[in-house]
Amino acid sequence: MTRLPLRFAIGEARFLTVAEAGPADAASLRSHARQVARESDFLNAGPGERVLTLQAQVAFLRRLRTNHTGFVLKGTIGGRLVAVLSLVRPSQPRLSHRSEFGLTVRAAHWGQGIGRRMGEAAIALAAQHGLRKLNLRVRADNRRAIELYRTLGFVQEGRSPRSLCVRGRFFAEVMMGLCLN
Repeated sequence: MTRLPLRFAIGEARFLTVAEAGPADAASLRSHARQVARESDFLNAGPGERVLTLQAQVAFLRRLRTNHTGFVLKGTIGGRLVAVLSLVRPSQPRLSHRSEFGLTVRAAHWGQGIGRRMGEAAIALAAQHGLRKLNLRVRADNRRAIELYRTLGFVQEGRSPRSLCVRGRFFAEVMMGLCLN
């Protein structure tokens, strides 16, 4: 059984701590979302396009815990937030066996295995929460993310052309899924 927090060696003398985010983390999660939106065009929202108010972020985190509709994991190095992974489960009974998987890692920490560690922890926790299917969407030209998701066991299930428009240019999205036992 996976128990949080988890701690992983990242490079020499640095450790990634993976823990569940709660309402007290709302401000740092908002700050993280703003920062990663500035660092990458691969996300669904760019700078200033979609950041919850502090009150809405707190309410969202409370709702996840109260209704058991998912969780948010935070990845920290030396107490500094570097990654966030969310699993949000629909409330409808016919859909409640699955969850939407979303991962962001600060650009300064790309390529260090943080996304893989966060993903492994989330998948183990998802199975413990009774989830049977994880879904995600990723921009089709985001090769590094697609490869990461493949190493975690996700498979491509579809492709949606012209799904995102970034600065007037259209991009396809790949839909990926992971079936859990």
